[in-house]
Amino acid sequence: MLWKQRRTTQEEGRSMSKPRVIMVVASLVVFISLAGTLALVQGTSAGPKRDVVLLRCTETAGQPIGVAQSSSSAGAPVIAADTSCAQALADLLNAGFRIQAARGEDIFIYTLVRNGKDNG
Repeated sequence: MLWKQRRTTQEEGRSMSKPRVIMVVASLVVFISLAGTLALVQGTSAGPKRDVVLLRCTETAGQPIGVAQSSSSAGAPVIAADTSCAQALADLLNAGFRIQAARGEDIFIYTLVRNGKDNG
């Protein structure tokens, strides 16, 4: 009988340690994930600064092919809607941007990127 009590106590001790092990492993996974995310964020903020402009060009009210929508990152020029798409592209290329991606048939989407002022 005493042997059965010891065995039961030992089994309870093992079953009590399993949740602890799971909790420790889960905590380590969360900690490593957070540390990795923090390292990526810090690495990104310390990396080269870039300016980005997105243009969506199609027929607009005033232009056969105009800027229907645009989006600019902080520090990049803002392109007004209904501007000539060709003029907007020329202005951005002259300002040091390069075309990173372009696609479309009736609606054209351009992604333009330039190195920030810190990188020349």
